[in-house]
Formats: sequence, C-alpha cells, structure tokens
Amino acid sequence: MENDIREFDDFDVDLQKKEELLKEAEELSTSEDLSNALAQANSLQKRWKRIGKWDSLKEEELEDKFNSLLDVIYSKRKDIALASKEAKEAIIEKAKEVSEMTRFSDATKKMNELMDEWKAAGRSDKETDDSLWAAFSEIRQSFFDKKNEFFANREANMAKAKEVKETIVAKAKEVAESTHFKSATEAMNKLMDEWKAAGFSGKEYEDQLWEEFSAARKTFFDARSKYYAEMDKIHAERLEKKKALVAEVRETVMDSDFSKEVTAKVKTFRDKWKEIGSAGKSQEDSLWSEFNGLLNQYFDGLKSRNAEKHEEWKARMLDNIAYKKAEIDRTKNQINRIMANAKDSLRESAMADAEEEVAEKNQYIAKLEAEIADIEKKIAE
Repeated sequence: MENDIREFDDFDVDLQKKEELLKEAEELSTSEDLSNALAQANSLQKRWKRIGKWDSLKEEELEDKFNSLLDVIYSKRKDIALASKEAKEAIIEKAKEVSEMTRFSDATKKMNELMDEWKAAGRSDKETDDSLWAAFSEIRQSFFDKKNEFFANREANMAKAKEVKETIVAKAKEVAESTHFKSATEAMNKLMDEWKAAGFSGKEYEDQLWEEFSAARKTFFDARSKYYAEMDKIHAERLEKKKALVAEVRETVMDSDFSKEVTAKVKTFRDKWKEIGSAGKSQEDSLWSEFNGLLNQYFDGLKSRNAEKHEEWKARMLDNIAYKKAEIDRTKNQINRIMANAKDSLRESAMADAEEEVAEKNQYIAKLEAEIADIEKKIAE
C-alpha cells in the first residue's frame, strides 16, 4: 500500500515536470530568437526523455502536445537558414564597400567587425554557406592584398596624394568665388569626397593643404550663408505681399460678382502673383493653395453662371422655334382655306387672287423656316 502511494506521488511529480516542460516549449514556439529556440528545443527533448514514462492517457496527451510544439520550433530551421543567408549576403555587400576605402586603419577595423558579424550570423545549408564564404573570403583577401600593397608603396602613394590634393585646393579656390550656390555647393561637396579618397599626403604637407582647402570652403560657405540670409529677408517681404494679394482676392470673389469689370480684375491676379516673385517654396505652398483655390472657385462660379445664362437663352430660342412652327402650321391651314374658298367661288378671278395670296403665305413660311434653321444652328454651336 505504501509503495502504491509513493508510486502515485512519483507519477504526479513526473506529470508536473512534463507540464512545466510543455509550458517552456509553448514559450519557445513563439520566440523570435530562432537560434536560441532550436538549441533550447534540443535541451527540452533530452530533459523530457529523462522523466519517467507511465503509459497513461494524460501523459500521452502531454507528449502529443509537446511533440507538436517541437515540430513547430524545428520547422523554423528554414527561417534560420534564410535569415543566415540574407545576413551574410548583406555582410558581403558591406565588405565590398569597405574594400573600396583608402583609410586602411578604419577599413581594417570595419572588415574585422564584419568577420564578427559573419560568425554571429549562424549557418545555412552547407552548399550555400560554402558559396557565401568563398565570396566573402575573396573580398577580404583582395582588401588585405591591396592594403599590403599600399603600405609597400607608401612613399609613392603619399606623393600622388599630395599632387591630387594640391589640385583639389586649386579647384576649391575657384569654386569659392562662384555665386551659383546650388551647383557650387555640389562641386564643393564633390571636392570633399575627392579629398577623402585621395589618401594621406604625408605629415609634412597634409596639415598645410588641409588649412588651404578648409579656408576655401569657409570662404564659400560664409558667402552662401550671407546670400541665403538676404534671400530669406526678400522672401519674407514677398510673402507679406502675397498674403495681402490673397486677402484682396478673397474680398473680390466673396460676393460672387460675375460682372465684366470684376471678371477682368480677377483675371489680373495671377499676373500680380508672378510679378511679386518667389517667396520660397516651403513658405508659399499653403498660400498658393488658398490663392489658387479662390480663383478656381470664382471661375467655376463664372462658368456655372454662363452655363445658366446659356440654358436660359436656349430655352427662349426653343420657345421661339415652337412659336414659329405653330405660325407655320397656322399659315398652312390658312392656305388650305384660301384654296378651298377659291374653288367654291363663282368669281372668275377668285383662283388667281387665291394663288397670289398663297404665294405670299408660302414666302412667309419659307422666311419662318429659314429663321428656325438659323436658330437651331446657333443652338448646336
């Protein structure tokens, strides 16, 4: 009896241990640290196997859940392999950039840092890893070969760097005199890139060349700052003028007066805007939006008003056409009566008189039809 109780207690203890392992597996299945999750999954599996097995339904249920969670974790191996591949491809691209650097002390440090990143990137499949490592190793070897060659030819390199930097200084002094600040800024920045790429010219010359280059750059950027300060002042004045113009536009169009005089005035506002000149894109964008919106609102209203007038005119013309057609019908009825009366008349001249009167009526009808055609043509235009 006592043994049975102990055995039952052991069963509960083992179930509790497995439930704890199951909880750990659940947490690992949602972990974003895939490498750690795989390592911990292997450890969990070993720990599970060390716990006694009791062949109970509850135990089977726990084991099924546990194995399912491990399957989820192990299925992420592909994600780890892909992440490793992408990380190493990114390292290779960085290594290409570093290999182009000419400051070898900084470049060597970066290249060593990339090696540390490579080691921390994990592994993909063997074929992919071997291919990526071959590419990375080739870049590293090329860099260190170039570094060794550089230091082997240091004197020649410094002489060349001195010559290049003297040319850069001369160009910088020319650019410093330019007042085309946008293109000159691009040129000055390009010269700075060329300076960085030129390498070390030797302690005897480097400081002096740098002082001359820096002085030229300072001259230019001081002039540029002064120019833009003046432009800021001009832009501020123009902005106030444009604000006043917008206020005038708003006051002019708010009454929806579409008379010829007001319309002619509104048409001058765009020219006035242009005459004021630019107030700086960042400053006047919202103002332009309001200004243009007010003008568009006015001209949309004018267009609607003209359309209404046109519809009113068209309605009058259609009424006129209807009247003329009714007049034609009435005249044709008169002609019928005239001819009927002439046939019934005993006077010898009755038919001749009737034909003369009918001819006049037909001329009248032709005149009405011509007027109708003219009106319909105007409506269609």
